[in-house]
Amino acid sequence: MTPFILVLMDFLAIAPIGSSIFLWFKLLFICLMLVAGAGLVILPLGMLKKSWRKAILAWLSLCGFYLLFASVGLMLGKGLRMHAFKELAGRS
Repeated sequence: MTPFILVLMDFLAIAPIGSSIFLWFKLLFICLMLVAGAGLVILPLGMLKKSWRKAILAWLSLCGFYLLFASVGLMLGKGLRMHAFKELAGRS
């Protein structure tokens, strides 16, 4: 779902009816990526306590999947924007 939302925001930013304000919403996803990255570094310390291991493993997998999907969405959105601006430069 995350890659779809990120690509949709890029599309709405370059669409004729769109606005660049949609690109500001991407900051939320980038901030969440920073939190997930910090979680991947900090959460393994919680594995030392045996009673927390199952919950920590779930959070680690959630952070990993979010980083993966958000990275893919950002790359796809950037490619979409670059393609649109290349077409615009060709028409100009």
